[in-house]
Amino acid sequence: MKCAHCGGRLEILRVCRSVKMRCSRCSRTYPIGEVIHLLDEQTLDILERLNVIIYD
Repeated sequence: MKCAHCGGRLEILRVCRSVKMRCSRCSRTYPIGEVIHLLDEQTLDILERLNVIIYD
């Protein structure tokens, strides 16, 4: 997945009880709800294993 702002790679950011996606280049964060339709299978598999609330 790529950041809509700069094209950098989005990574999973786990913060306390929530999960967001963060760009490795510009550090912009995205709530999962904004990018859920863009997630690849690998990222979805990782998110399924996390014991947190992922939908804000």
